[in-house]
Amino acid sequence: RPGDYRSLERGGPLAPLLFALFISVAGFTNAPILIVTTQCLMLFGVGLMARRLAEPFQANKTLVQALIIFNPSLIGLAHHAQSELLFTFIFALLLLACNFLFESKQPRLSSFIFIGLLAGLLPLVRHAGITLTILLPAILLLSLLIQTATNKYAYDWKSIYLYLTVGILVGLLVMTPWLIRNKYVTGSMSFAQGSTTVAEFNFFRLLHSNDYGTYEQIKEKITASTIATVKKDSVNP
Repeated sequence: RPGDYRSLERGGPLAPLLFALFISVAGFTNAPILIVTTQCLMLFGVGLMARRLAEPFQANKTLVQALIIFNPSLIGLAHHAQSELLFTFIFALLLLACNFLFESKQPRLSSFIFIGLLAGLLPLVRHAGITLTILLPAILLLSLLIQTATNKYAYDWKSIYLYLTVGILVGLLVMTPWLIRNKYVTGSMSFAQGSTTVAEFNFFRLLHSNDYGTYEQIKEKITASTIATVKKDSVNP
């Protein structure tokens, strides 16, 4: 509400923290150069990881890498201070870690810890990562079961269950502080709200700062104006 200047639950903290680090290092004026350079390196890194991920499909690795690195949309994103490329980079790194896990005859605890860490970071970048993070343990377990059923590898399942549990705990440890923060600050234990909520908040703050009244008064005026517009449009379609 206007006059209530609490922090907003806009999204994950990882990208803002990264950009804030660049600003503190290079200053506000020079930070865009550092941000764009880092995001271009992330894009190049995603291309390199795509080469490795393309191997099991016998695809042209150079072509796959080129399609990613020279993708106009991704190049455009690399020149804006947004979270998409950071999310893409972590997601590609997660896929690569899972690929190494599936290719290993005896998966190690470190692999599950690293996967849990990356899976925990995804929702801290963008809200879209929550679904994958929730489903990932089941996906990993199902994939390992399929490999056992096809007699590709014989796993020590007691160790697998233990390692998977440790990986899940690592992911929870990464995500929980942000959830607790949101519960304390915004009253909702969730990762993010849509941009519409933030736009509405800023709109009411703008009107309030220009003496349009309290939150309730502003909302009443907007509601009355909306009803009048709908009635007018219904009479003169």
